[in-house]
Amino acid sequence: MNVRDLLSFCLVVALCASLPATVLAQDSGRKTIVLIFPIKVTGLTITDGQRAQLKDYLDTRLTMEGVYKVMPESQVKRDLGKAKLDSYNDCYDESCRIDLTKTVYADRCVSVEVLAESKSCRVTAKLFDIAQEATETAADVPTTCDFDAIKLAMVATAQQLSGKSAPAVVKQSAGGDSVFSVSALPSVPQVRQVGQVQAETAAGSWNDIDVAAYEAYDAVLAKDGSGSVSPEDKVKAWEQFGGRYPGFAAQASKRAGEWRTFITQREEARRIETIRRQRMEDDWSKLGRLLKLKVFTEERKQAWARAFVDAYGEDRNSNPYFPDLIPYLAVSGKAGTKWFKIPGGVFNMGSADGENDEKPVRRVNVRAFEMSRTEVTVWQYRQCVQAGACTAPNTGSGCNWDVADRQDHPVNCVDWEQAKKYASFIGGRLPTEAEWEYAARSGGKDRKYPWGDQEATCDRAVMSHGGNGCGKGGTWPVCSKPEGNTEQGLCDMAGNVWEWVSDKYHDSYNGAPNDGSSWEGAGSNRVDRGGSWRDAARYVRAANRGLNYPGYRYDSLGFRVARSLP
Repeated sequence: MNVRDLLSFCLVVALCASLPATVLAQDSGRKTIVLIFPIKVTGLTITDGQRAQLKDYLDTRLTMEGVYKVMPESQVKRDLGKAKLDSYNDCYDESCRIDLTKTVYADRCVSVEVLAESKSCRVTAKLFDIAQEATETAADVPTTCDFDAIKLAMVATAQQLSGKSAPAVVKQSAGGDSVFSVSALPSVPQVRQVGQVQAETAAGSWNDIDVAAYEAYDAVLAKDGSGSVSPEDKVKAWEQFGGRYPGFAAQASKRAGEWRTFITQREEARRIETIRRQRMEDDWSKLGRLLKLKVFTEERKQAWARAFVDAYGEDRNSNPYFPDLIPYLAVSGKAGTKWFKIPGGVFNMGSADGENDEKPVRRVNVRAFEMSRTEVTVWQYRQCVQAGACTAPNTGSGCNWDVADRQDHPVNCVDWEQAKKYASFIGGRLPTEAEWEYAARSGGKDRKYPWGDQEATCDRAVMSHGGNGCGKGGTWPVCSKPEGNTEQGLCDMAGNVWEWVSDKYHDSYNGAPNDGSSWEGAGSNRVDRGGSWRDAARYVRAANRGLNYPGYRYDSLGFRVARSLP
């Protein structure tokens, strides 16, 4: 069949010249539509059903990347019609695919080939821009030749076509052995909490005050600050309020816009988390089986386990397979510390409404530094003990050391010197008290808790609300309350365990340094911060302070680490 006799692959290109500019403008925000041709297989025998599975899986993974919208097979068949379907299924020539693509509503076409080489296989793909009649991008993924490996290679193929330099999930080592490697992961976007509405400072003259309007304003403010009202309902409440009272329309529109931004960020974060979760499940479906095989050495299994944990985390909230991997995790000395950068700045340290030792409130300048995402876990601390650099914590009632299934709980029952030695072992230090409070306030913001000013409950912190440990009577795995994270992503800055800091305790801030450094001076007690699973809301405030003598060990006391930036 003559290529020029075939109608081609993208109705959009054919119609562009005849569409009015306004129509094109309205459509400019849509995702690029892609048509994926049936996969070509060379030098390898697979069934038609398996070939269809590979295409369907690539469809799914390319869609999950969020860059392109893949044209459904049913629509392809409908648009092409029976006469052109034969050409579609057997069209491997580039010019044929370009021309055929122009007959359906698509912007790009993808051709994929699975090629068997001497001892391995390779998946190659091209993404072709129909309007430009040029290759836009390509993918090249080495893999083994078993069907499951080829299917997993479609993950990396989709990532590379979407503009990400992703490694293959299954690739070849220099010696030809199959090597496990986790999928490349997109970063989860930050969801910024909506700040508190400031109270009105002026209401106009006495005669002009609209009491009903301010009563309605007060009611919508109550909804705005309620944790039981959804963000979507808050948007509706502000829109209704602004429509009913035009004098407040500007404030209402601004606030509704802030909540819409939050909703958009939240939904995008959920979408990315879903992608990460699916990739983790895909990787575990392979790794979980590989770890059971005796044909692989323990060293190799340890390397695979470490790669998985490095990618997906050491807390079961983000990585539910972490407890299963602990037997394969070799002592590395510094394993598991996720450092988050805290940008420097000036903030108001202390609280005018708090305890006496939180006063006077003063301005403190904190330099940029890094802090560990989580409280130090039992598993992390164990590596220091096994290396001979740390001594073991206390054991017994409430202590997590040597308790089954608590490897991802915060290590507790450690004193100040033990915490300091561990921090030094991993190349860090204990945070100063000023650094700790600055980080707990999401970078020094005037807020009561790490998440904002909404009252502390078990929705956001492991505390005594509803019983000690939110009814569980002890610590929880680190990062179990992501709703309570700081804007920078730090977990458990409120609750779970108190955290040792470097400073000595003083009963007020009179004479305290204002440069964020550690405060020494007279006395022997050291400061601890953040509250614990035993404490009520007032004790998990960002400004609240605790104290204990350096040798104190208790089931509600642990620590996290910090390190200075050059």
